[in-house]
Amino acid sequence: LTTQLNTQTQARLSLSEKLDSTQSNLKTTEAELFGYRTKVNELEMRLSKDQRTLLNSENQYRDQLTERNTLLLTIYQYMDKILGVDKTPVSHFSFALPHALLTKHPYSQKKGNQAETKPFTNFSVFHDNLITRLKALSQIQLDFDKRVKEAEAKFTEKLTDMRRQLDTRWKQIDKFESSVKAYGEAKATWRRKFTAKEGELEALKVSRRILFLIWALTSIRI
Repeated sequence: LTTQLNTQTQARLSLSEKLDSTQSNLKTTEAELFGYRTKVNELEMRLSKDQRTLLNSENQYRDQLTERNTLLLTIYQYMDKILGVDKTPVSHFSFALPHALLTKHPYSQKKGNQAETKPFTNFSVFHDNLITRLKALSQIQLDFDKRVKEAEAKFTEKLTDMRRQLDTRWKQIDKFESSVKAYGEAKATWRRKFTAKEGELEALKVSRRILFLIWALTSIRI
């Protein structure tokens, strides 16, 4: 009995130690579990915040994408009007560009259903069409610059001829002014001479009268 009692006592002590150890481990595990739950809650809150931020970013990106596509589509449509694609009515920009210049380029012709291409549906095709129109617009600019240079050269030549003619006219006017000036000087010289002769004539008349009076007085005395 003593041996059995000792054995049971040892077994109970061992079980008590195991129970204490298990309870201690349980408390540690519960503390760790509480810490994990706290971290999980923090992560869930952070995840929720990140999801809201991501949602806001997606909405903002979607709005920006819509604005970009709308802007690109507007530019695309205006370029269609400028280039006269598919007999689209030419916009107010066409006053500076002849219709033949707008329609002669191969880039200005649409193919198939490209007229319905939009950045919202098929951006790659839209991108290719937009690049094509940019090339056409660049070619129009090159042709326009070429025509401007040709017109500038032509008008420069005409302006040079007009300047030569104007120089000739000015020289003629200068000669005419010189002739008029010489005529005026000659007229003034002759007027001075005429005035001098008139003075001499008046002096001769006075002398004649004096001589006549002297002769008359002499005749009376005789």
